[in-house]
Amino acid sequence: MTRSLQIPLFGGRQIALAPWEAVFFGLLLVLLFLTRYLDLGSRAYHHDESVHAKTMWDMARGIKYVYEPVYHGPFQYFASAALFWLFEGNDVTGRIIPAAFGVGVVLVIPLLWRKELGKYGTAITMLALTVSTGFIYFSRFARNDIYVAFWTLLIFGSLVRYLDKPSPRWILLAGLAMGGSFVTKENTFITGFIFVSFIALLAAWTYLSPRLSGDDSAEMRKLRAAFRALRADPEAIAYGLVIFLAVAVLFMSSFFTNPPGIRTAFVEAFTIWRDIHGTQRVNQPWFFYLMFLAVYEAFAAVFALAALWRIVRRPSVFTIMLLYWAAASIFIYSVAGEKAAWLALHPVLPVILIAGWFAGKKLEEVRRRGVFWALAVVCMLLLGWTARHSIPTAFVYGDIPRDFVVYTQTSRDVLEAMEIMEEAGRRTGEGRNIPIYVEKEAHWPYAWYLREWNAVAFGPEVEEPPEQPIVLLSRQTANKIGVEFVDYVGVQFKLREWFPEGVYKSWSWGSLVDLFRDRANLTKLWRFLAFKEPPASLGSTDFVMYVKRDILKAGPIGPFTYELPGR
Repeated sequence: MTRSLQIPLFGGRQIALAPWEAVFFGLLLVLLFLTRYLDLGSRAYHHDESVHAKTMWDMARGIKYVYEPVYHGPFQYFASAALFWLFEGNDVTGRIIPAAFGVGVVLVIPLLWRKELGKYGTAITMLALTVSTGFIYFSRFARNDIYVAFWTLLIFGSLVRYLDKPSPRWILLAGLAMGGSFVTKENTFITGFIFVSFIALLAAWTYLSPRLSGDDSAEMRKLRAAFRALRADPEAIAYGLVIFLAVAVLFMSSFFTNPPGIRTAFVEAFTIWRDIHGTQRVNQPWFFYLMFLAVYEAFAAVFALAALWRIVRRPSVFTIMLLYWAAASIFIYSVAGEKAAWLALHPVLPVILIAGWFAGKKLEEVRRRGVFWALAVVCMLLLGWTARHSIPTAFVYGDIPRDFVVYTQTSRDVLEAMEIMEEAGRRTGEGRNIPIYVEKEAHWPYAWYLREWNAVAFGPEVEEPPEQPIVLLSRQTANKIGVEFVDYVGVQFKLREWFPEGVYKSWSWGSLVDLFRDRANLTKLWRFLAFKEPPASLGSTDFVMYVKRDILKAGPIGPFTYELPGR
């Protein structure tokens, strides 16, 4: 008789793992840490990453943080600023905490969701999150959405555990997680609405169903017991609210150094983002998240769709919660004015949970070994197709937007230009004291990359050539005054590139018919899915770098070569 491995959890609970599960989870942990931490600093910093990282770096050097909703909540700033204070602030350091939360998203599944997902469903869900294109890419990205995904799993997981076995600790955990999410990003207003509205609807159903239909099933009795326990424990609810408010007040006030930040968080943050959504500054078509699922999360899309019939025929509180969460998220994020690849994590998350639950249930229910292995192979093939997208996107093309999950990204040319500046500093003997002028267009990400350079002028658009030996101008400015740089050599670089989203932004229902009528379109689709070839040329914003000819007399630096004046 095989012995199971007992894994202790908080609250006195334990997880019993069969030998195959222990081996599986061991291998999964290796894969999880590799996909989150391997080669973490090689990709150029995205515009938003550079803004966040520069703020963290400044905080580690004593500059006070003031909450501004446009740049999202303070949690990630304080968390990574602590690392910058303890260790060297570099591209790797800025991504360590997001990667840790990317690990946490996967590890929280067996801690809070295992009983409902089942042993197979838990394993499959963890693997699906581990290889997910969106979750890998944005776990390696200094943005807020991976944090919110983690907090959201805790929030809904606390509800699942409370409905199963009421205990004050789940209320306290929900309060902590809601507070953590609130101080991380403003889309917590969406998460909170979905969470609270589901509890309200569940309470109404629990009250009305026995009276209207006489439902006295075991699940209904369990629900009534949970709501009785909730009404009987107002102290736990009060403590949960206190924890939420304590977290919110501490972080939003910058630990009481900026009290107005509290009002900003509870009032102005909502109105500011309401107005931003109205501008549709980062917009995608209504079907963007459905397209994201179809292209990058094949396992989740196929098995979640197959699960709908099962949920409708044999509903449970758990499956209805997942379905409500998924449907509400997809709808709200799809109608919102601000639609972007990083926001896809939030509608994708409950869909992955539905798919993992359904696949696990089917594996548990089949009795024939051949059917079991056939279904397992289908799961692995679909997850393998997901990995076919996620691994190249994260490790090969992470800063080349050949996929719309990347959306727009700082070009590798930015890092090449940095190497040229380093070499110019060595040649002149000035090192990082060499004077540099950076025009407005290129302020980000160069404010991050030039943070330790001592003679950098971040200026506005110019009408005549600056005097610094190295000058970075927008292509538009260079076209106007480039001929005046007589003693310089200029080379054009790409500042950032973006996926050719115009290909799909104009789609209509008729476009689907045209796709299958036009062989050329089918070929483009296949080459994009199979070989990561974009369906059109990448767009770009460019800058021109000027270097004094005197610096080049000792020899070329990258694409810069010495030329005689006037040539």
